[in-house]
Amino acid sequence: MKNVAWSLANALLGKGFSFIFSLIIGNLLLPGELGLFVTLLLVITYAANIFTLNMGGGLVQKMNARTGPQEPARYFTAGLLAVLLLSLIGVTGFYLLKNPLISLFEIPGARDVFYMTYPLLMLVMLRSYFSHVFQAEMRFRFLTLINVAAAIAQILVTLLLLFLGLDLKGVFWGLYSSALVAILPLAYFSIKRHGFSINRHTWLHLRELAGFSTIIFAGSIAVLLDQRIDLIFVAHFLDNQDVALYDYVLKFALLFVLFGGSISRVTYPRFTKAFASASEDVSHLFGFSLNFTFFFLTSAALVFFMHAGKIIDLLLPSFYTQLVPYLLILLVGVIPKAVVTSVGTLFTARGMPSVSAWVNWLILTVNVLLNLLLVPRLGLYGAAIATTTSFLLKPLIMLRLIAQKLKLTYPYMRLIANFVIYIGVLVGGYWIESYWIRELILIFYLIYTYKVFLSKFEQQYLVNGWNRLNNKILHVIRS
Repeated sequence: MKNVAWSLANALLGKGFSFIFSLIIGNLLLPGELGLFVTLLLVITYAANIFTLNMGGGLVQKMNARTGPQEPARYFTAGLLAVLLLSLIGVTGFYLLKNPLISLFEIPGARDVFYMTYPLLMLVMLRSYFSHVFQAEMRFRFLTLINVAAAIAQILVTLLLLFLGLDLKGVFWGLYSSALVAILPLAYFSIKRHGFSINRHTWLHLRELAGFSTIIFAGSIAVLLDQRIDLIFVAHFLDNQDVALYDYVLKFALLFVLFGGSISRVTYPRFTKAFASASEDVSHLFGFSLNFTFFFLTSAALVFFMHAGKIIDLLLPSFYTQLVPYLLILLVGVIPKAVVTSVGTLFTARGMPSVSAWVNWLILTVNVLLNLLLVPRLGLYGAAIATTTSFLLKPLIMLRLIAQKLKLTYPYMRLIANFVIYIGVLVGGYWIESYWIRELILIFYLIYTYKVFLSKFEQQYLVNGWNRLNNKILHVIRS
C-alpha cells in the first residue's frame, strides 16, 4: 500500500504539475500557438516511445525475475547502452523526417522551432529509461521528489521566458530545464547503485533484454497510439484551434488513467515475483487492484464531471468550456480502460507479452479505422466516439483473456454490471439540469460503491489505511 501511495503521488504530482503547465500556456498563448506546440510535443512523445523500443519496461521485468545478485547491474548497463544508441538513431531519423512530418500535419510556423525538438527527443528517452530503473526497485518516493522538482523548474523557467517574450521557444526551454533537472540525479544514483561495466555478460544481457523489450514494445506502442491517435487525426483534418481544444479534452480525461497506471507500476514487479516464486496469491492481488481502482476512479470521475463546467471555466479561457460534451463521451470509455490498466501488465509479468501485444494492435486498428471514418464527417465528436469505442473494447477482451489463459478467479460479470451502472449515472448527470438532483445521485452512487461493491474486508482495509494516514498527519502536526 505504501508503494502504491508513492506511485500514485508520483503520477498525480508529476501529471498535476504538467497539467498546471498546460493551463499556464493555455492562458498565455493563443489557441493557434498552443495547437502548434501540442502537435510538436505529440510527435516528440511518439518518436521517443518508438525509438526506445520499451527498454525500460523490459528492464523492470528482467530485474525482478533475476537469478543472481549481479543480474540487475548487468541488465542496467545493457539497457543504458541500448537506449544511448537508440537515442542517436532517433535524433538522426527525426532530422531526416522533418519535412515529411511538417507536411503531414500541416503545421505552419513549425520550421522556426523544429530544430529545438532534436536534443529534447534524446533527453525524453533517457529520462524514461532511468525512471524505469527506479520503478524496477520500487523507489517511488525518491522518483516522486525528483519529478516534482523537475516540474517546478519547468513552470518557473517557462513563465520567466514567456514574460520575456520568447513565446514558443520559451516553452521549449522550459521542457529542457525539466528534463535536465530530472535526468541528472536519476542518472547519478542509478549508476552509483549499479555501476557501469562492459564485458561479455553485458552483450549477452543486451541481446536478451532487447529481444524481450521488443516483444513488449509491439504491444505498448499500440497502447500509446491508441490513447492519443485521435489527436493525430484532429491535427491532420482540423485546424490548430481544434487541436488545442481537443488536447484539453484528452488531458482532463486521461488524468483518470493515472491511477490505474500508478497501481500497475507497483503490481508489475509484484506480479512478476508472484508468478516466479508462487509465494503470493495472484488472484488476491488481482482482485484488490481491480476493485480499489474501480471504486476510486468511478467516484472521482463522477465528482469531476458533475462540476466540469465550473472547473473548466475557472481554469481556462471561456473558449474551452465547449469541451464538456466531448469529455462526456471519453469518460464513458476512459474509466473502464483505466481500471483494467491497473492489471494490464499481467501477461508481461507472466512472460507472455505477445498476448497483450496482439490485443493492443487489434484495438488500435479499430481506433484508426473509426477515426478515418468519423473525424472528417463529425469533427471532434467523431474523434471522441472513435477513441471511447476502442477504450471500451480493451477491458472486455482483456478480462476474458485473463480468465481463460491465467485462470484467475474473480467475479467478472459483477464488475461489468457495475461499469454499466457507472455509465448510466455519468450520462444521466449530463442530461439532468437540476444541480441538487445531480448531487443526490452522486451521493447515492458513492454510498453504493462503498457499501455494495467493496467487500467487508476491502472496506476495513480502507478504514485502516485512512486511520493510519490520520495518525501520521496528527503526529506531524504535534511535532
